[in-house]
Amino acid sequence: METDPNFFTCSLEQAWRPATPRREFRNINHFLDSQARKIPRRLAVTFFSPSRQVPWKVYTCNFSVLRDASIIIAQILEEEHRAELSQSRTVALLCPSSPTFLFVFLGLIRLGRAVLIISPRCRPASIARLCRDSQVSCLFYGPTHQSLAQAAVRKGASNGVPKLEIIDLVVSVGRDIFATIGSYTSRLYKRGTIIQDTATAYLTHSSPSTGVPTPVAHSHRSTIGLLPHLPDPTGGAVFITNPFEAGGIAELFRAWTSDVPVFLFPWRDLTIMPRTVVDCVGISNMFCKVRYFSCLPQTLEALHRNQDSINMLKSMSIVGVRGVGLASEIGDQLVEKGVRLMCRLETPTCGFLMSSHRDYATDFGWQYFRSAGYQRLELKKTTDGLYELVIHPQWLLETKLMASDGAFATSTTFVPHPSIKDAWKYCAQKEPDNLMRLMSGTPFDPARLEMQISRSSKLILDALIFGDGQAWIGALLFRSSSSKSLTDFELIDAVYPAIEIMNLLERSEIRLTREMMIAMPYVGGSTIPKDEDGIVQREAAQEKYKTIIRSSFKSNISSSATTMVPDEEITSRLVEAVRGILQTSSTITIDINEDLREMGMGPLGLVRLRDMLELGFLPAPAKFPKRIVEDRRTVKRLSEFVYQARYDCEASQ
Repeated sequence: METDPNFFTCSLEQAWRPATPRREFRNINHFLDSQARKIPRRLAVTFFSPSRQVPWKVYTCNFSVLRDASIIIAQILEEEHRAELSQSRTVALLCPSSPTFLFVFLGLIRLGRAVLIISPRCRPASIARLCRDSQVSCLFYGPTHQSLAQAAVRKGASNGVPKLEIIDLVVSVGRDIFATIGSYTSRLYKRGTIIQDTATAYLTHSSPSTGVPTPVAHSHRSTIGLLPHLPDPTGGAVFITNPFEAGGIAELFRAWTSDVPVFLFPWRDLTIMPRTVVDCVGISNMFCKVRYFSCLPQTLEALHRNQDSINMLKSMSIVGVRGVGLASEIGDQLVEKGVRLMCRLETPTCGFLMSSHRDYATDFGWQYFRSAGYQRLELKKTTDGLYELVIHPQWLLETKLMASDGAFATSTTFVPHPSIKDAWKYCAQKEPDNLMRLMSGTPFDPARLEMQISRSSKLILDALIFGDGQAWIGALLFRSSSSKSLTDFELIDAVYPAIEIMNLLERSEIRLTREMMIAMPYVGGSTIPKDEDGIVQREAAQEKYKTIIRSSFKSNISSSATTMVPDEEITSRLVEAVRGILQTSSTITIDINEDLREMGMGPLGLVRLRDMLELGFLPAPAKFPKRIVEDRRTVKRLSEFVYQARYDCEASQ
């Protein structure tokens, strides 16, 4: 039985049923103008400016202020950057989730521009590539992102990307954007930019942690035109913890089209922790009762052990989590404690597909997505007994057609609920045979890498790649008769130059380092389990060599695991560790003051560097903080921290 949707749970299919109320908007500007005319004093969005002083500064905007602010910022940007904005319709925005981000975003939309939203987690090379692929010639950057923007320009220039103009938003609109807006009130004017509903409103991109990020366009129609008008009957508000670049923009418009006020977590100023989230929700309730809580899985991971957080979540009508990444044990604990938990399945290309909205009092299947009454998508049974999600051609958003009948086969599979009809639990995304996946989610084909290694030198007869579920990959090297007399070091030293060339063509996450190359004894041939077609039997191979594989992850980090690095060598050892992770030639200087991410070190590289610090840099049983590398970011700051930590350890003994 289907539960009636509300604004927070309504999928695109449900939104376009005849019984669902909707309002027609041509574009985002039309929507803001309409809201400012019909409900000008209705609260639209609230921002927090945390400080040690109590109470915090709180900025509230109704729809009239929101619309006026978009016009004012549009005027400022056009007057100051007319030449840069005229070069291309699409502009990039690299800015923390903040009032500046939102008002600049809406101002650019007011000017008829499409906005490429770039995550600060992207590397400079990825930013340059995204701008090139989206035909961006102008990038606006916010506070704290100047060095990242400048590095993107340098990377783009060295890789043949057309010149990218970067503009500092602090210079353009000031540090206090509310003060800037207030000073321009007397110059308010109405723009008449005509934008078709099919035009691109903004672009997001795939996660930078799962490979090279690619842009995904969102039209004005998909952003605003397809959403329902389902005001909350209790007048409740929604609290959004998602950053703008991680679904926060979609959450905003989902609430606004139903006249629901939004409170935003101050990502620029605070970290997601039980105390900060509970404080923000408590202040929000002083203005409007918060009944809906929207978050990412990692937010609930941070909150689920704290009783104040649990009480706050229990006070919500619905707690919505985006995606399928929440651990089962955490979700089960929350539901058992009385939290009305709902998962939302949505993709950048297809939009909001399904949710696990249900009768929360009697149905505790928070992981099961409901498809009762759906006609534009279906779950088709596969040969392995699972059910694959298939989007029909009649779906409301254009998708890449993959199946012969014109439908979009998503490769995402589910299992049905044992007793509830049209309820589906996410199982997995179908992978090609033998595809492996790193801890970060990055997929890779081990067979391709094994073939390249085997062909790289006559000294190698065969190779076995491992690393499924790990932070990085490794390889077992099986000798040919030509290398049977070589020592392990001599063999690796001989073949590594060819591996370095291979690494240059691979993503940084799946580059093979010297330390993770394991030379196997010569036995007259390859002993890797294979079938009659010569295909590696992965499970059998992993089991056969599991002892060697496990020990490689423990022993490769540092050859001096039992020896403390001398104080005077801390910096030089860290430089060599960074060089090894980045696969940088010894002829290239490592700048100890440069941000590790701007050097090209990805999330897995940061994890690896942190693991290296565990051995030889602090006396046992002392441990480094989990986010030591993310927080320090440069070799110099890491070195200073290590030295100080050693001093603190000695003082406490």
